Amino acid sequence: MTSTLYAMLLQWLKSGTDGQKRHAAFRLDQPDAINFVGQTPEYPSLATMVKNATVAAGSVVASIVHGEPIQASEEEQARRLEICHACEFFDHQQGRCTKCGCFGQWKTWLATQRCPIDKW
Repeated sequence: MTSTLYAMLLQWLKSGTDGQKRHAAFRLDQPDAINFVGQTPEYPSLATMVKNATVAAGSVVASIVHGEPIQASEEEQARRLEICHACEFFDHQQGRCTKCGCFGQWKTWLATQRCPIDKW
């Protein structure tokens, strides 16, 4: 959701038609609207995110060495990403997890990676 869309939906909620009000109420209840409720998402420190990325790279190398798959199946990627998108710690505006700092689309692609709060 963009800030422009968020502003328009707030306007609809206040003074739109009945249909616009229903749509705005529904849309503002979606997870990606939470980023505009006056909260700025906080991410882990840069050092922690670098450590997380280094560990992920190491697990990819280990997979290659052991002949294990690097990429999760498409079904598994979709399942993981669906869980991420529904999570309260996912920043929809940036497509990132506020717990580990990862970009969900990338992390869910790697077979060796796990959710930092064990949701997948």
